[in-house]
Amino acid sequence: MSVITDAAEVSKAASGAEGHEKSQLLAHTTVPLPTAPPAPQIFCHKERRRLIRNLNFNAKIWMQYATVYCLRGINIGELAARPKSSERDRKDAQEIMAAMADWEADACSAKFCDQQGTPILAYFARRAKSNACVFPKAQDKQAPLYRPSPLAPSKAGAFGPFLSQLGRSERDISTAEEAGIEVQYDGIPSEILEKALWATQALHHSLHPHKVERDGRHDQSDFLMQYQKGPDATPQVVVQDFVLDNTVYVLSNDRIASERCGVSHLVHCWPEQGQKRAAAFHPSRDMIRTATSHQAVEWYFQHTVELAIALDAMFKVSFPDDYEVYEKAFKAGRWVQADPGPWLGRAIVWKLQVLPHRDGLDAGPTAIFNLGRYEGGEAYFTDLKLKFKYGPGDVIIFLSGDLYHGIGEWKPLQGLDSNNITPGRVGNVFFSPAKSVEFLKDREQGWFKSTMGGQLPKRL
Repeated sequence: MSVITDAAEVSKAASGAEGHEKSQLLAHTTVPLPTAPPAPQIFCHKERRRLIRNLNFNAKIWMQYATVYCLRGINIGELAARPKSSERDRKDAQEIMAAMADWEADACSAKFCDQQGTPILAYFARRAKSNACVFPKAQDKQAPLYRPSPLAPSKAGAFGPFLSQLGRSERDISTAEEAGIEVQYDGIPSEILEKALWATQALHHSLHPHKVERDGRHDQSDFLMQYQKGPDATPQVVVQDFVLDNTVYVLSNDRIASERCGVSHLVHCWPEQGQKRAAAFHPSRDMIRTATSHQAVEWYFQHTVELAIALDAMFKVSFPDDYEVYEKAFKAGRWVQADPGPWLGRAIVWKLQVLPHRDGLDAGPTAIFNLGRYEGGEAYFTDLKLKFKYGPGDVIIFLSGDLYHGIGEWKPLQGLDSNNITPGRVGNVFFSPAKSVEFLKDREQGWFKSTMGGQLPKRL
């Protein structure tokens, strides 16, 4: 029998496994439990109030100093009016994304509007603090145009400490730092990010990530992530593998390890899908899959409070009108009390590649960010012809139901870190289903849980 260790071939073969073979395969590729947490959580209301105050201040600084750009020829109303699920549109988005692969990525915080001035995307990343900004913030004038092109963030020319007219590429930021200009980071603070990664891996040790067969967002053969163990790995006595069609596929040995991939949906108020009768609303299946996973979900929300507070502050300044609607719906529909909101749902994309897609069932703005250790993984917005550097902690809040978006190919770095955290990219999507927001409209705080989604009377 031939022996295969190639990551892509092993993953593709694993996606076709069935029955006992599949159960054994998944058991051998369970997400490992991390060791001790990086730092303690918030323990008192005073510390929490201080954190909220600091994060709100940081978000307001972003609001004040991040440049606002207008995208000529973009009408969000027309983009929103397209069919929600179009195979032709998906193929077009894939072709555009492939054509943009060699484009330079924008690496600086900004706000983007369509040609009518409607906010459509907010980017929280790095920003050079310079009074001699090459593209000054417009005062009582129309926002400057951002003309997408392969070199848009760094067009030819030398302006002060910057390499370009826009001064927005990663090279420009590095040049500014070398020139002694302070660079501000507007994304998720590193200490919060580190805790979030630790908590998310701990969650998926109990709530095993799983793939859905009908999922246009991810390649169906993308079933396992393989990574190099690194030089300090403990020698492995037994090679783990599986046999399919007279071929041995290696999952782990002294050099490599494999980990299962998938998506977890943690949604407080989730509409039933594919039912002919009027939709009922429940917590999503992953919230209450088993007794153990239910405990893990509650624990996860408790240990990511700081993360939610950071995103709340960003949402509040970037889309204030939508924020009020989301916050009211969340307060009415919250199931797990430890989650501070304001989004009703979180999708955690565990170590999967992400194809271009629209999230057609989502209401307005969605926040995306990622965790982990990897290389690559830029964010593409094919309708807007925008490409962003999208490292761990960078945040993009945008109209995900209206805009096609995808993530460039990424590869895991090698080895485990000191807390037994495995490498790879963990995508996070904070969203609210449109039907849920409408269902919870004008409901009082705590209504969904106290009435079982309106199916039972509230306790008198």
